[in-house]
Amino acid sequence: MAQGGNPYPFHIEPGTVSLRKADGTTTWGKVVVDMRNGDVWGFPMKAQNTPYPVYGPGDTSKVSHPLYLGRMAFEEVRPQ
Repeated sequence: MAQGGNPYPFHIEPGTVSLRKADGTTTWGKVVVDMRNGDVWGFPMKAQNTPYPVYGPGDTSKVSHPLYLGRMAFEEVRPQ
């Protein structure tokens, strides 16, 4: 449903990538594009090949909170 835009218009990239956090450190995560406005978000996964949030034995929350990565300027795309 997420890929189809109903009820959330997000494109979720397959696999995991290295995400750069605001403090300059990196973590593994998923890249998600909000197709309404081009905002690009990273959702940390803590492990390279994991499609869902995984945390260590001492962590209680398995919720991945978004990191703002940037924006795709879709409005600048012009057909040739």
